[in-house]
Amino acid sequence: EIIYSGKTWYCWFISLKIFQTLGMFVPTKEPERQYNISEVQDARAFVTRNTWSMETVYCRPSSSLYVVVIGGPQAITEHQLRSSVLCNALGKSINILIVAATLVWFGLEGWVLAICVIFFAILLIPDMRKSYRITRIISKHLGDNEEDDEGDKGVFQVWESYRIITLTNTFGWVVFASEVLFLFVYPLWALIRLGNVATSIIFVVIGIFTFVRTYFNAAIVLEETGTMKLVDGEEGTPEYWQNISRLNTIVTKVTRSHAKSVWVSFLIIILLILFGLSVMSVSSTSTGGEETGGYGKEFVTYLPDYEY
Repeated sequence: EIIYSGKTWYCWFISLKIFQTLGMFVPTKEPERQYNISEVQDARAFVTRNTWSMETVYCRPSSSLYVVVIGGPQAITEHQLRSSVLCNALGKSINILIVAATLVWFGLEGWVLAICVIFFAILLIPDMRKSYRITRIISKHLGDNEEDDEGDKGVFQVWESYRIITLTNTFGWVVFASEVLFLFVYPLWALIRLGNVATSIIFVVIGIFTFVRTYFNAAIVLEETGTMKLVDGEEGTPEYWQNISRLNTIVTKVTRSHAKSVWVSFLIIILLILFGLSVMSVSSTSTGGEETGGYGKEFVTYLPDYEY
């Protein structure tokens, strides 16, 4: 049973005609299957009454593959299912409150605050719809054959992603050149111009490693092909399985490590905080206070002959 089908926000955005007119994106002839690392590794987690926990179910990635045991001796209980639903609802509500509180701390109020909070809540709707439909399917079959000794009964969750629009070769080279120019060449030139030789050398070394990890990424190849059978060696030999194990370790522990998503989220939060503080600083400087008559405008006096 298909519980959800639709386009992502990014897909809706780049599907606008203006991007195709500018030669940036072009629709694919046929939908192209996109895989994730869990599918390539054929890794699926089992959720039973003994392995279930609220934090595990709530914190799992939305596109993860897992099997929920709904019948037999290891089937999850109705109380566990209700707890998962309640935990998901409370988690989404807390996320909305955190965003609202952060915006209030930044000084937003009135209709601007309301629009931002509503927009964030709308972004959560697709995930909430998927969770509701999954819960409905599970609750409908929950408890079937609970005393059956022949085995357990489970529900498989499978998410399939397809590419229906892609960027053109020309725009791809433009994006590549822009990344190299603005993320490597220009910062390196600025460091050299400032005379900071030691930092420039460190920046070049880090930039080379980042270039290799970004543009020679094994995980991207696996997600495009959907198979791990890309290593050297004859299938079935010890060398072949050692290469498979090495590739699996690199992808799981380095390229697609869970720590990466944690650090990316942390850095994005820091970036948003710095951006908010900058906006508050500019706003307070331009408006000023009543006691100063508008600091930064007409009441700032400069002494032409003053020297430090």
